[in-house]
Amino acid sequence: MAERYDAWYDSPKGARLFTVELACIRLALGQPPPHPWLEVGVGTGRFAAALAVDEGTDAAAAPLALAAQRGVCVRQAPAERLPYSEGQFGSVFMIMTLCFVDNALQALRECARVLRPDGAAVVTFVPRDSAWGEAYERKAHEGHPFYAASVFYLREEVERFAGLAGLCVSASASCLLEGPDAEVSDYAAPSEGCVPGAGFVALRLTRAGQEAGGDS
Repeated sequence: MAERYDAWYDSPKGARLFTVELACIRLALGQPPPHPWLEVGVGTGRFAAALAVDEGTDAAAAPLALAAQRGVCVRQAPAERLPYSEGQFGSVFMIMTLCFVDNALQALRECARVLRPDGAAVVTFVPRDSAWGEAYERKAHEGHPFYAASVFYLREEVERFAGLAGLCVSASASCLLEGPDAEVSDYAAPSEGCVPGAGFVALRLTRAGQEAGGDS
């Protein structure tokens, strides 16, 4: 279903969502860390290509073929067992990946392992208690081909997993306060911080003690 999934982003709604989610990721990332960059769960490579990510991994082979066509260096591997050495990447992205992995905590531990000491990871997710999260959970229960095996988390749960992995939130951004059924010509621009009710949240994670503060 890789081509079907990828083609959805060419639809009017898919294109609008991609634009605002990409802006949200960039807002959370802030000052870009040094390359090379890695996206875990790179899928078809749309976000990786737009962000100029160097390498991408995914557990599924079919989407990696599309990511490679977009110029991303790809390797097939699960998020819980990344085929890289410690401290190899200046930034690690997990864009809508946590809800599809078998072990979210182990996936974040692997992100922390391959991240440079001065690097930053960006993890995005759809909060379970948002209108978007509730809609996707309904689709999962109905056996939707993309969401049947997904697990959605609360923001507090993602932050707890990050903390157990040795990472802390140093910045965040949110978007999609409009519900999934809202008819809009454009979604509102992302905002800094974790906004209650937002359907898409991006967390910038750094090693504990690297950056003080945060807006969680």
